[in-house]
Amino acid sequence: SDEEGARIEIDEPQEQVLANPPGVFLLEGFEDDPRVPENLVDGVTDTCDEGHMWLAPFTPGSRHEIEITFKQEKTLARLRVWNYNGSRAHTQRGARGAEIRLD
Repeated sequence: SDEEGARIEIDEPQEQVLANPPGVFLLEGFEDDPRVPENLVDGVTDTCDEGHMWLAPFTPGSRHEIEITFKQEKTLARLRVWNYNGSRAHTQRGARGAEIRLD
């Protein structure tokens, strides 16, 4: 949210939201998987609909990163993070820890 509490819109999510690794859609058999990085800023939160989530393959010892680039300087007053919530069967998925850097 910005300093007035309004949601900060991302105009071009495919260009402004980058992830490493990008997602499970890189894996064989998952090419059409809808869990892509731009879902992180689609405005739909607190959902079990995987069409509004991002899922990347986990590799122990590797960095798993998301980078969001704003087209102009923004004041960030609040950041909400929703962990993976596909279903009760997926409670072991998602991030256990996170580091947030602002530049």
